[in-house]
Amino acid sequence: MYLQTKFTIFEYKVYKYMVESSDIRENNSKRFIIPTACLSRVDAPHMLFDTWTIDYTSRVSSSSSAVYQDYVEEMIVESKWDVIQAITNKEVESMCTIWSLNNDGYQNEAVWCNHLELILTVLHDPKRLRIFSDEERRGMVKSYILNRLLTPEGEMDIMKAKQLVLQDSRTLMVHGGVLRLLTNWVNPSILLSSETKLPLIHIRLMFGLYMIICQRVAQAYDIGEAANMLKKLNDAAVNIITNGFRDKERMSIILTMVQFLLLHTSEMLGLKYPKWFEQMFIDPNSTHINTTRMGQQFLSFLESLATCDTPAVLQMHGKALQGNRNLPVQRFISLVKTRLMELGLDQSLRTHPTSLHHSVQVSTSQYFDSINRNTSATVTSALAYNNNINGSNGHASGTPLQQENTVEVILTTFKETGLIPKSLLEDSIFRPLWFKVTFLPSLIQWQSSNNELEMARDQLIQALRDLTTTIDPYYASISMNHWCL
Repeated sequence: MYLQTKFTIFEYKVYKYMVESSDIRENNSKRFIIPTACLSRVDAPHMLFDTWTIDYTSRVSSSSSAVYQDYVEEMIVESKWDVIQAITNKEVESMCTIWSLNNDGYQNEAVWCNHLELILTVLHDPKRLRIFSDEERRGMVKSYILNRLLTPEGEMDIMKAKQLVLQDSRTLMVHGGVLRLLTNWVNPSILLSSETKLPLIHIRLMFGLYMIICQRVAQAYDIGEAANMLKKLNDAAVNIITNGFRDKERMSIILTMVQFLLLHTSEMLGLKYPKWFEQMFIDPNSTHINTTRMGQQFLSFLESLATCDTPAVLQMHGKALQGNRNLPVQRFISLVKTRLMELGLDQSLRTHPTSLHHSVQVSTSQYFDSINRNTSATVTSALAYNNNINGSNGHASGTPLQQENTVEVILTTFKETGLIPKSLLEDSIFRPLWFKVTFLPSLIQWQSSNNELEMARDQLIQALRDLTTTIDPYYASISMNHWCL
């Protein structure tokens, strides 16, 4: 460490001590190298950090680090935790701010926490503090460091916490040293226990710790540990499934932890997240979802995540469930596709993302072309529409039977995609007379023995009602009797 030659009263005490012990030398830039052990001779060591110019990153030798660790060990042996807390206060406060759910990584960037890292190193070093047992050390870390770092935020936004951890790789790198040491004292697997009160946990930091553990296991290529971690997650997931998905928050945490684990260990385990998801929840040969009610509870849980989960995960879940005939997945698929459309991402669910970091992309023009092909082409081929007479882009306007067929094809498309067909939206704008006089009455009066299509009709009517202020003012003139659901 370095400090300028302008002394305060506290610096003078340090200077005097070092001169007497011949521990000071002056370099060419008129700055002094100060062994940190001298801080124990100062009445208020933490005040030095407020008055001195300190450089932690440019030239801190291993010998200086060892001297500092000697000082920390002395303070711990003498139970001077007030001194240690004073030294680490700024770093702890900084970490709490950085790992807050309200920080997106751009307004407040992570800074190095050298003091905290060195103090944790001393507490974990088996060659130091030999008079204390592992349990006593654990108690020290919990009382004086963890309790301050893991202060609850008052909210439990699991999906936001996951997204921030995935996006903010810089913070993981800068705080990696501290996080790696913290994993010696706190295991994020406590989140799996029903005895852990989730609102009392700093969820983003816990996810950060788990990500560090997954990275460490992958770097060590420890297949046994990776398999053991996955087994714990599987057991926790099965427990929640068999209890009717009552603990949805904890299931969200389990899915996140599985995603983090397989993000780093999929190659060594030979298992990627989509396959794990299928085995756990869909494959009748392996899933514990074996009743209709459990299937409904599972889909209800997924639907609760559809508007807030990360896009890549939505695409994985959607592709895994699309076309499933054993579960009523239509509503979930519709929610997923709507969300992906809002984000401007591929919502065809034809391929899985390559990783959690890379969702399947699609341009706006490609998206609308795809929708147009899936709707207008289907309607046109099914109804043999006469373009020369009506100038339409795919919808019939002939006999009542043709209109009934038109409505059924549109409802089938809407049921499958969850989206109003582009061609229908275009007709509402460019063929308003046909849309108002012909199509809407046919839609409202349409009936079928197919309950799913009946439900799709009601949902399409509501979707069109929701667009009344954005499509065309003629909606306002339609009788409310036509809109009775």
